[in-house]
Amino acid sequence: MDPDSCGEQAEVSLVSLGEREMLPKAHMPQNTSKYRQWVIIDGQKVEALRDTGASMTTVKSQLVSTEQIVPNTFHQVIVADNRESHLPVALVPFESGGISGTLKVAVSPAMPVDCLLGNDLEHTAKKK
Repeated sequence: MDPDSCGEQAEVSLVSLGEREMLPKAHMPQNTSKYRQWVIIDGQKVEALRDTGASMTTVKSQLVSTEQIVPNTFHQVIVADNRESHLPVALVPFESGGISGTLKVAVSPAMPVDCLLGNDLEHTAKKK
């Protein structure tokens, strides 16, 4: 993804994630820039999308090493079509604006963006 094109994609199909949360599939307007931002996950600058329906931040599995996965720990998600899944949990170094620290994230093999920022962000990472 071109770093200069952050927020310029047309429509994005979102998957709402969270513990026992169910939200209808959403289609973002063409100008999604106010919902998008750059974050650093384990030293990699990636594009993130704010998901107000997500209780936990979720990242693509390509951004997480095997060593960062927490053994036998899963986060239950219910996606837009009511399918239930259990995603592995990882601890990753995270930076965004004034927030940095180790963040507990759900790990998904398939997502529309590199990172979905959940409602947990301000509670689990330390502010600079």
